[in-house]
Amino acid sequence: MCIWEWKVKYIEDREVIKRVKNGDKEAFGILVERYGDKVFTYFMKLIGDREEAEDLTSEVFLKAFKKIESFRDGKDFLPWLFRIARNEGINYMSRNKKLTNLNLDTSSISVEFERDFALYEALLSIPVKDRDIILLFYTENLSYKEISEVLGIPVNLVKVRLYRAKKKLKEALEVRNEG
Repeated sequence: MCIWEWKVKYIEDREVIKRVKNGDKEAFGILVERYGDKVFTYFMKLIGDREEAEDLTSEVFLKAFKKIESFRDGKDFLPWLFRIARNEGINYMSRNKKLTNLNLDTSSISVEFERDFALYEALLSIPVKDRDIILLFYTENLSYKEISEVLGIPVNLVKVRLYRAKKKLKEALEVRNEG
């Protein structure tokens, strides 16, 4: 294991962030290495376009780097990063309304969703805020508390929104299965 792999695997986020805040710009690469795939996967599932997901992922890490001074010590980095990603996703979706009309490129759908394209279509057909909470919980495996931090809402509201989002997804799947 080379020194870089060791750093990516074993140095805690708070130590990396401390180094970045103290001027070690290269240390930020550890966070990119550690969380880049998670952010990219989130965008792939949110919008279904590889190039756009790559661009948005880069934009998220650029913004995180620029705003790292505002990151509060003692907090978890991943929810903070996903809050930035979520905001970028919302901004992208509002600029590109056509995505809500299921303009899908099937070649860019991730392997997980290729097995169940109906689920992917149904997921894209529900409102973005519902899709978002489902992706954060089921594909990014964030806890209720972490989602609460990402969305800036109480944990109980996360539970309510997730329940409602699952209900909408189930209804969308039923409509697709009937058609």
